[in-house]
Amino acid sequence: MPSDETERTQGGLIERGGLRDKLTGRDDMIFIRTRYQGLLDNNYLKANRIIEYLKQVSDNTKERQKIAEGLKENIDAHMKERDRAHTNLQNLLNKEEKYEDKMLGKTLKGMKAKGRVTVKQKMKDVDIDTLQYGSVEQYKRLYPHYGAEIFEKITEVNKKEKEIREAQEAYNKEVSNYNYQLEIADKNILAVKDTLKVYEKAKKDGDEELKACPYYNSIFYKKLTSLKEKTLLNLDTTKHDIEGLEHQLGIIEKTFSSYTNEPLKPMKY
Repeated sequence: MPSDETERTQGGLIERGGLRDKLTGRDDMIFIRTRYQGLLDNNYLKANRIIEYLKQVSDNTKERQKIAEGLKENIDAHMKERDRAHTNLQNLLNKEEKYEDKMLGKTLKGMKAKGRVTVKQKMKDVDIDTLQYGSVEQYKRLYPHYGAEIFEKITEVNKKEKEIREAQEAYNKEVSNYNYQLEIADKNILAVKDTLKVYEKAKKDGDEELKACPYYNSIFYKKLTSLKEKTLLNLDTTKHDIEGLEHQLGIIEKTFSSYTNEPLKPMKY
């Protein structure tokens, strides 16, 4: 326990612990100032850290959106290529009508497949992966002019289908990452607002308690205390750019609002 002659530094102030400082309330004022100054400093730093983190989240969200949009364009291109492949296949089927009934009836019926093969317009439901090599070779022997070419077209169609599925899976992964960034942003925006509220309350409460101190209202403070010490005895917010943080937060909110208004949705396949 310090004696009356002991001096302690509190945020640049000297807490002497002497009888006069105790009686006048100067040490109490230093204690209050130090307590609330710590709250202000800590909450300002916390808000600033979250703002900087939100900037990173914003960059990540933009990147995820860019990648997803690129994948979407890739999927659209693959779908157009698949449709062209379907069209080419259908044109080939119609090329020699005299073989069409035999091909759809006799030949495909003879092909072995895993389960039932349903033949629709443009052959969309014929999966080349299910056709056994021997059956395809038999088909080529029956229709040497036609078999190799139709098999090639079916292979092309299924290749495009596989590319579309892979691109859709990659797209959905990016959409999931994108939506996760939005969730992170929402939580941290609320955290900044709560932190700034704590800061404002600490500032208000601290000012009120300091002004209620006997020393603040004494002749020692009003007439005998220097301007420098008066400044040190009160809360210092000169290094706290609260207005700047609120401005940055407003920009961040606006940015994420635009993301929310144009959400990315996963694809079904």
